[in-house]
Amino acid sequence: MAKRKKSQIIKKVGLPPGSLIYVGPDHGETSKLQLIRYNVRDMENIDPIDVSELSGSLLENGVNWINVEGLHDVGLVERIGNLFGLEQLLMEDILNTEQRPGIEYSENYVYLTLKTLHSLTQSEIVYEQLSVVMYDNCVITFQERSGDIFNAIRERLKHPDNRLSKRGTDYLFYRLIDTVVDNYFLVLHSLSDQIEILEDKVFSSPDQETLREIQYLKKELIYLLRVVVPLRESLSKLIRDKPTDISDSTLDYLNDVYSHSVHVLETLETYRDIVSGLVNIYMNNISQKMNEVMKVLTIMASIFIPLSFVAGVYGMNFANMPELHWKYGYFMVIGLMLAAGLSMVFFFRKKKWL
Repeated sequence: MAKRKKSQIIKKVGLPPGSLIYVGPDHGETSKLQLIRYNVRDMENIDPIDVSELSGSLLENGVNWINVEGLHDVGLVERIGNLFGLEQLLMEDILNTEQRPGIEYSENYVYLTLKTLHSLTQSEIVYEQLSVVMYDNCVITFQERSGDIFNAIRERLKHPDNRLSKRGTDYLFYRLIDTVVDNYFLVLHSLSDQIEILEDKVFSSPDQETLREIQYLKKELIYLLRVVVPLRESLSKLIRDKPTDISDSTLDYLNDVYSHSVHVLETLETYRDIVSGLVNIYMNNISQKMNEVMKVLTIMASIFIPLSFVAGVYGMNFANMPELHWKYGYFMVIGLMLAAGLSMVFFFRKKKWL
């Protein structure tokens, strides 16, 4: 999980509403603008394209997908926003990668922001903010950096007689959201594998590193819940309010995406309970191992207590101790100590403490 620098957040404090400042990590990439325009007959991908050429390149009788890669170029985002008449507050939300997933809509546009999980390493989930604006015959996507999970949509648009080309902007809007949510299931599968590995470690050889891995995974699950819960609420609001820009057939598809988001949420809550249980199991196992160690030490101490007593008595060196002058006294004391020790061992074995 990427950590944001504190300065990236506090630099907006005290500024008036609508101040356009990028809040997020610097990926060190050049921002790029891409236009995919299509209708039932044709599809064209202009990559890259300049903002100045964008207005004259839009397809009137078709769908225009404008993709912005790299939010750190505030000027680029502002020029696109001004071109399509986006509100200042909306552009401010687009530039803030700490923005909570949510939805807004008016008579002119529908705006949804959510998190994409397009990369999963062995120990880290990579989060990126995606903002989607559906405006007239355009869908505008704003991504933090280059590279995304939408190549399958682009490839499908290249094939003739595909469903995307026959439908409007609302269907493209749905397909983008559906792709993001479907990718969550890949992350869930990887999380399941990590949980199984941790379960084996907890039961076989728990150590401090295992506990750190459990705590890290628990934080990841909490953050994922903070991502999925507002997305579910946004989809529910969208389906309930039925904006005029979205057809009834597309709302049915979005309802299916909502069901998927509920499934993801329930799975994450189950994983969170499992990981919380792993912490308890870890602590119980550590406590049990400590009890085993204390048990062994206690048994050893109990065996040597009578031996120490005998050794202490005959180590006082009083003058009137006849056993000290008897030639078999040493062997008698050693035999007594040996008998006492064996008796204690026999007693512990009978009690099944050994």
